[in-house]
Amino acid sequence: MTKKTESRILMILFDNYYPRDPRVRKEISTLIKQGFHVDLVTRRGKDEPEKEERDNLTIKRVSFPLERRGGILYLMLYYGILRHSAFLEISKRRKNKYSLIHINDLPAAISSLIAGKFLRVPVLVDLHEDWPDLILLSARPNSILSRFLSKALYYLLRIEERLVLRLADGIITISETFREDVISRGAKSERVVSVENVIDLNEMRRVEEAIRRKYEKGGRFRLVYVGGLAHDQGVDVPIRAVKELEGSLDLEFIVVGDGADLPRLKALVKNLGLEDRVIFTGWLPFEDAMSYVASADLCVRSGKRSRQLEISLPNKVFQYMYFAKPIAAADFKAIRRIINECECGFLFEPENHVDLAKKIMDNIDHLDEMGRRGREYVESKMNWDIVSEKLIGLYSKIIKHPEVWSP
Repeated sequence: MTKKTESRILMILFDNYYPRDPRVRKEISTLIKQGFHVDLVTRRGKDEPEKEERDNLTIKRVSFPLERRGGILYLMLYYGILRHSAFLEISKRRKNKYSLIHINDLPAAISSLIAGKFLRVPVLVDLHEDWPDLILLSARPNSILSRFLSKALYYLLRIEERLVLRLADGIITISETFREDVISRGAKSERVVSVENVIDLNEMRRVEEAIRRKYEKGGRFRLVYVGGLAHDQGVDVPIRAVKELEGSLDLEFIVVGDGADLPRLKALVKNLGLEDRVIFTGWLPFEDAMSYVASADLCVRSGKRSRQLEISLPNKVFQYMYFAKPIAAADFKAIRRIINECECGFLFEPENHVDLAKKIMDNIDHLDEMGRRGREYVESKMNWDIVSEKLIGLYSKIIKHPEVWSP
């Protein structure tokens, strides 16, 4: 039931766009249903209006000169701009009576906490990623200067992160593994909840109905990956596994997505002679991307070894499960918990295409059962209707609003 309140929330989202960010979109929808009014300050995309009013949602979009991308010097500048902009935008609204400031990700956190303490407004920090580790991953391995700068910035950000973890009134993480990690580094356990980036069942049911006539599949075994094509996603591993399985399995690999690593991946496919077996679709609208998932025999979540991938639990994993698709997942902590709990797939050694190929053949007779268990898991346990209760519970604890439901 929607609650009628006068509580106003200020939310900052600078590292993505609204409503394109599915996690923030679901959070805002939940808060509005609970009766909050949300003032959202976010990045402005091309042709997007600067200001927008919706039911209990006021959107202010800010233009930035930079996008997040590789290169340590570029990322240092980008990080600094986000930090400064957060403080500036909160300070502009110092006369507004906010119940809480909700900050998405580390770059805007420390300056927002300073502003929040000055204004005597509690601050909730929503950690989508391990930013210090992302800085390390951005270093060019053949550049001494790049490695030195990334290492120096990494340690500075860890210090900043430690302050954030101790000062924040509440912290949201993207997985239980990440929650345990931040508690081990100084956050108070009662202030930290994991709000996983799971699917909205109603949204996925609408998508499923819309794409019923778009399923396209030939006679080959179909492996599918959906997501960004950055180097750390390790999409070269399933490509090499396709080559490894030549002669054992008539397999095609559909890669849905775009990113900086695409030229290198295409060159790899050409060098391996797999042009007829590895298909790059580029970026696709959501329904079209999900139509490939729905046509898959197996979906993959690969990745290079990193702290970031150990703690992350991407939305695509739950999308795979919704369509009853078994998952081949690189063995990282957060996803290992899910795979082991619901037995909806299998794990392979990260960066090891031979192990992935072997595991595909070892499990090929059990894939349908794995997929069925995954579908049951998201319908009964890991969906937004259930997970969002933790978000509302944390809000209730922080602002102590008597009309907000608390689990």
